[in-house]
Amino acid sequence: MKLFKKKLSKQLRKTETSPAVQTPSSQTSLSQTPVVQKKVEEVGKPNTVKGNIYSNSQSSLSNKEQKPAPSEKPKVDNPLLAIEKQNIPLVDVLSPGKIEVDTNHIQLNDTYVRTLFTKIKGRFASPGWLEPIVNFSNSIDISFYIYPVEGKSILDDLRRKIAEMEAEIATDLERGKIVDPSTQAKLEDARSLQEQLVKGTERFFDFSFYITIPSANIPTLNHISQQVKSTLASLSIEGKNATLDMKKGILSTAPMGRDNLM
Repeated sequence: MKLFKKKLSKQLRKTETSPAVQTPSSQTSLSQTPVVQKKVEEVGKPNTVKGNIYSNSQSSLSNKEQKPAPSEKPKVDNPLLAIEKQNIPLVDVLSPGKIEVDTNHIQLNDTYVRTLFTKIKGRFASPGWLEPIVNFSNSIDISFYIYPVEGKSILDDLRRKIAEMEAEIATDLERGKIVDPSTQAKLEDARSLQEQLVKGTERFFDFSFYITIPSANIPTLNHISQQVKSTLASLSIEGKNATLDMKKGILSTAPMGRDNLM
C-alpha cells in the first residue's frame, strides 16, 4: 500500500510540473481568430457602399426631376433675314410665340380671336347681300365654302319635307286653326325648288360661312362680336360662337382652303 501511494504521488507531481501541450485543434482555432476579425470588419463595408448607392440614386432622381426649360421662340424682326442669315425654319418664323386655347376664344401672342359660324334664314340672296359684313368697320376674316350636292338626295329630302308641311297645314285646317304663314311660304319655295331641280334649271349647293374676329382684349372682343351678330341678324343670318371648336374655326378662316367645321 505504501509503495502504491508513493507511485501515485510521483505521477501527480509529474502532471503538475509538465508544460501544457497545445493540441492541433487549439492551434487552428487560435489561427482562425484574426480571419474572423477581418470578416467582421468586412461586414461593415456594405453599409458604406449602400450609402453611396443611395446618394447616387438620389442625384439621378434629382437630375430626372430637373426638366429642361422650354425653348422660347427667337424674336423675328425681319423674316427674310431670319431665314437667310439666322437659319430659322419658315414654320418658326410664321408661328406665334404664344398660343392659349379657351372655350370661346384663342389668344395668339397679345391678340384675342373668336370665330363665328352662321345659319342663313333668308329665302333669297340678292347681289351684294353681304356688303354690310364685307365693309364692316373693324378688321375681320371671312371665309366661304361652297359644296355642290347631288340632285337625287336633295329631291328625296324635299319630297319628305313637302309631305311634312302639307300634313301640318292639313291638321291645322281640320282643327280650325289659322295656317302658319311661314309654313305656307316654305311649302311654296320647296315646291318651286323641286320643280326646278327636276327640270335641271337649278342646282343645289351647301354653303358654309365663317367669320373670325381679332381684338386686343376680351371686353373689346365681346363688343365687336355682338356688333357682328347684330349686323348678321339684319341680313336674316344667325351668327353663333364656335364654342369648343375655336381651333378648327380659326383654321377654317385661314387662307388654306380647309373647312374644319363642316
